[in-house]
Amino acid sequence: MLYRVHRVKLLLACVLFAPLASLPMQAFAQEPVAPPVVAVPTPSLEGAWIGAGTVTNAPGQELFTAIRISRGADKKMGVRVMAPQLLALDAPARDVQVIGATVAFSVDMQGASIRFDGALDATGASIVGTWGFIGPSGKVEGGTQPWSVKRTYDLRDLPTYEAWKGDLAVGAQRMVFAIAIGKSDLGLVGAMDIPSQGARGIPVSVEETPKGYRLTLASGAKAIYDVERTADNSLVGTMTQGTFSAPVSLTFDPAYRILGRGRLQDPQPPFPYTEREVSIPHPFGHTLAGTLTIPSDATLARNGKFPALVLVSGSGAQNRDEEVLGHRPFAVIADALARKGVAVLRYDDRGTGRSKGSFAGSTTLDFATDADAASEFLKKVAEIDADRIGIAGHSEGGMIAPLVSMWQNEGLGASDPESAAVSFLVLLAAPAQRGAEVLVWQTGELMRAEGVSEEAIAAVLVAHTAVMNAVIDKQPAAELRAAMETLIRTQVDATGTVMDEASLQSTLNAAIAGMQDKWMTTFITYDPIRAIQRCRVPVYAIAGDKDLQVDGRANLALISRATGDAGLRAQVRLYNGLNHLFQPCKTGSVSEYAEIETTFDATALNDMVAWVVKTCIELKPRAARTPPPLPAEGDAAVSESAKSAPTGQLQAIPLEVKPKAP
Repeated sequence: MLYRVHRVKLLLACVLFAPLASLPMQAFAQEPVAPPVVAVPTPSLEGAWIGAGTVTNAPGQELFTAIRISRGADKKMGVRVMAPQLLALDAPARDVQVIGATVAFSVDMQGASIRFDGALDATGASIVGTWGFIGPSGKVEGGTQPWSVKRTYDLRDLPTYEAWKGDLAVGAQRMVFAIAIGKSDLGLVGAMDIPSQGARGIPVSVEETPKGYRLTLASGAKAIYDVERTADNSLVGTMTQGTFSAPVSLTFDPAYRILGRGRLQDPQPPFPYTEREVSIPHPFGHTLAGTLTIPSDATLARNGKFPALVLVSGSGAQNRDEEVLGHRPFAVIADALARKGVAVLRYDDRGTGRSKGSFAGSTTLDFATDADAASEFLKKVAEIDADRIGIAGHSEGGMIAPLVSMWQNEGLGASDPESAAVSFLVLLAAPAQRGAEVLVWQTGELMRAEGVSEEAIAAVLVAHTAVMNAVIDKQPAAELRAAMETLIRTQVDATGTVMDEASLQSTLNAAIAGMQDKWMTTFITYDPIRAIQRCRVPVYAIAGDKDLQVDGRANLALISRATGDAGLRAQVRLYNGLNHLFQPCKTGSVSEYAEIETTFDATALNDMVAWVVKTCIELKPRAARTPPPLPAEGDAAVSESAKSAPTGQLQAIPLEVKPKAP
């Protein structure tokens, strides 16, 4: 069906995760991975712990939690959290407090934050406490519920263990995974990797049975693996989760090691910069929470003030690191720029993490006001050079960056119309086509990647374009529904999917609701080209030729034309072999994202950093600049890419104006 892109909001397979956001939660039971570790001379909070929190409004269901408490290179205590219901996969906790035998920390999830508090019991083998939702006041509101974890081993800390690799049928796809079991003086310890879902070293409980093992993965709806060890040391059996059951077969792999924490490019100390937690006010009343990275290297500073870049994420609710499947591209970019003397501001999307406001019901234009507010905030920071602030946007963020630049150049910024406008733009896999064209193209590419015939794809694209034009033309609901039903039936025929009439109608209803979502209708109708043309600042735009979410070649061509027509200094680069996240890849498929260890290709990253540094050096004080004149209203103001659409031209859409305060 249709995909909300440009950085696709990945939905983890139901066989593993069930988010807490949809209480009552799925069955989510806790079973300790192993008995308590060998007693330590003095009870300590450091180490691995596993357990669960009670969910009182869902009897029999629990909030699985595995944590690791350790002291970092800076001597401060930190907590990493594995809580799939919170979409936290070995995520760093915030606001960590370790005082004596007590620990407290917070975990952010989409639209909410949760606080955990606990203390060592008398034996030193358990932490017992409570968990609860953090309210607008910044404190736990609505009461707390019991939470406890028991001391255990992290399998990756054991000197030896055995590992098996296999796969599991999930619908029409197969999910590759690995299971490892280690022996300790405290019993068996287990862990699981599911690379396609970014799950690395998830603890599992292990019970030895007469012929093999029973492994319990208490993440989401509890999954139980009953397997027997065969003569060739394989594991064969079944996986059961609720009413779902499937055969599993795993082959012994003596060389396999459970995947480590983090990714290869995660920033590593020592850090030649400082990070500051900031709160960004928005003129509409909400605040955005972010991290401001200030370099120690003052090479690029002028009068003690650093050039800076605001990072704007792609579609879907993203945290400040634009984190997906264990990758944190914005953290990687911020680290690389700060090491070269450029300050960086990245922030949680509205309604996400620690940011306030409502994500639901917001459009690309609303998110642009957030980026506008972030850049205005930077201009008031003492260490920042207001004349050298840029915006870098990935995917949908690449649509937002030129729009903010245009608003500010035309006196529509968040604060004083006479304040300095942003000085340069970095566009990462940014759409320059209308959203309707992006979605139609994406549908074709995704079907092509699945091996669907060109004849069948062509039929689907005809139907898809009809749906897009129904939205653009604001056709009556009955006409939109008829066009959508034709599209669904055409897709079903093209892919050979078996779907009964009831399922088809259910799919149709969901698709219609999606098409009527404010974000979707805005995205479908918005044309980014005029904002790109009218931004009047240097532009750096890159894309990968294996991006299956945004057509890199076509969109870079449009950006090149628009900036050229406007007389802007621009550099456009298409990188071979990179996907939508700028990872080196084989096919560009979304399914590869989690399996690729690289977060952001080093060459593409270094080239981008070099361009930003060069631009910051060359930028003159604003009073000495002569920006290019605004183009005439009609000069390449609307993209021409619709002419190459597979089924006739999509309608031209006027430029959207900046939203006003509600």
